[in-house]
Amino acid sequence: MTRPNLHLLTIILLVLGGSTAWAQTSREAPATAYIDRGNGWMAKGELNRAIADFDLAVASAPAYAVAYYNRGVARHLNGDPDGALADYNRALQLDPRLAPAYVDRSGIRYARADLNGVISDNSKAIELDPRLAQAWNNRGLARRDKGDLNGALSDFDRSLKLNPKSAEVPPAVRRGGDRIAIISRSLWTTAHGSSNGARRLHITWALL
Repeated sequence: MTRPNLHLLTIILLVLGGSTAWAQTSREAPATAYIDRGNGWMAKGELNRAIADFDLAVASAPAYAVAYYNRGVARHLNGDPDGALADYNRALQLDPRLAPAYVDRSGIRYARADLNGVISDNSKAIELDPRLAQAWNNRGLARRDKGDLNGALSDFDRSLKLNPKSAEVPPAVRRGGDRIAIISRSLWTTAHGSSNGARRLHITWALL
């Protein structure tokens, strides 16, 4: 079976003051301006400029997990999986509860045929935030490839329940009208030999 390529999409999550799990400290505050601008460049497809700003964020707040995570996203989108993996790993060392980093790291692991790593990463993401449809979808894909079709179907069903309608998926995270729920169903039919061609997995997040 041909392993599908990964398409990387950006979902912006707001990290504001003390209002979220990724609240910034006074040391991290200066880095947020670079992160804001970097995300702006990334939204415009200016990935090298985004990476440059995330470099500045890392330099100004070297213990700020989000700075490494965002740079990892930009590197991943820019075709540098090794650099992205290093940043995801560092982000998770600094903040083991940064659920989206597990989801995105699993994309690199999937591309490298590390199916157990994909399952482990997405299981951890689900433990931290069971609302992450991408995590259920990604784990289902790895389970499918390992031959666990019942486990895959359960995960894909959960992904569909979390994202049953295209209107619930922000426009910024779509490519060509695809969405995670549709991909999940397509992957399931592929596992049963009733769908043609490889499917693509949508996984990447960015934090603002």
